[in-house]
Amino acid sequence: MVEVDVGTLQARLLGDFALLRSGMERDQTPWEQYDTTSQVIKFTLLQPRLRCHPSAIFDALWPDTDADKAAERLKFHVKRLRALLQPLCPEVKGPHLLVLDKTMVALDAGV
Repeated sequence: MVEVDVGTLQARLLGDFALLRSGMERDQTPWEQYDTTSQVIKFTLLQPRLRCHPSAIFDALWPDTDADKAAERLKFHVKRLRALLQPLCPEVKGPHLLVLDKTMVALDAGV
């Protein structure tokens, strides 16, 4: 099992994917229902400093899709991730958990 510690969150990347808050033993999120969404967070977790250019995600997840369509998909999955992560980090507002703009997708390392 590979674990990534992001502040108060731990991510299990091998085996069953899980995001755990300190002290949690089990992730209740049904990640298997959110396959592409979980791929976005996994990709981000594996990046230096937990950030990358959106085009890196486009190329990894939707290589045959034009940039505008891929950007729409990424925006949808980031919004979903914010909603899924919010219960794990109630003290942090959604847009600050996972930042998305034209130049960057980034997970707040302080979470």
